[in-house]
Amino acid sequence: MYSKILLITACILTSGQTFAEETTSKKALNYIKEKFSASFHGELNFMRRDSESDDSSVNKIQDLGVMYNPTINYAPTENWKLSATAEFKYIDHEVDADWSNSFYRALFTLTRKNILTEKENRLYLDAGIARRQYNTGDVPLNYGNNRVFVNLSKKINKHEAGLNITYLKNDPKNPTDSTWEDIIELIPQFTYQFNEKLSLISYDDINYFLPRSSNTPKKSKLLHELNGILNYQWNDKFGSYYQLQYNHLETFTNSPKTDYFVNVIGASFTLNPKVAFTAELSSNLFRHNDGKNLFAKDAAKPDIGLYVDLSI
Repeated sequence: MYSKILLITACILTSGQTFAEETTSKKALNYIKEKFSASFHGELNFMRRDSESDDSSVNKIQDLGVMYNPTINYAPTENWKLSATAEFKYIDHEVDADWSNSFYRALFTLTRKNILTEKENRLYLDAGIARRQYNTGDVPLNYGNNRVFVNLSKKINKHEAGLNITYLKNDPKNPTDSTWEDIIELIPQFTYQFNEKLSLISYDDINYFLPRSSNTPKKSKLLHELNGILNYQWNDKFGSYYQLQYNHLETFTNSPKTDYFVNVIGASFTLNPKVAFTAELSSNLFRHNDGKNLFAKDAAKPDIGLYVDLSI
């Protein structure tokens, strides 16, 4: 009789332990599902080595560049978010600073969301810090920077406006007096929703660089990239867009300024909320110093890009 009691007791204890283990595992799995998310962006770029050249051996599409970004997000609470993303780049011709055939760079970001929330005015403010880390073997002059940023957004009826302000402090590996050390980045943006299908997105990426030392001919540098994207969503699966981009580079020295326009035509296909594909053609449209009266020399020589975006 005692042996039966001991056997029943052992079965109860074992069942309780198994149930506890299953409950703990279920809680851990639910926590991961609730707090963690991940995404993947991949690109196939079919490129020309020198689209402005008259030499057909270098101005035709002959190089394949592969780039992909895996990203992991962790949100322990509603207002805090930690993100880590890595960028890998590969190319089928000689390696250079932009295509390392290995890990290229990473970005770690900590964001405090909803610092300011005015629901009546639909005004929101986020802020955070970040670290950009390059592969030091491939980018020896500038292998990282620390960042502080603020994101301000406001909804106006169906439209939305925003402003991103970022201060970046570079920590170059082998700095010189003319190495760019401090950068201020401003990105104002506005989305105008004409109707349910047609929208216009405009944003301006302005970067102002200051050198490590003021005792240098290069007192500062300005990069200015203005974008306008006209997007049409045909249905819940298919979309198309046209993007016009204006680029301006000014080094505040005797070197000439650089101004040019890039145009992009793209189409997208959304398989489901977690899987999307995009294809686009991009080329220079106007370039102020290429010797042509109107269109750039390579206006009719686009590069081709194929992209995939996944999320879980």
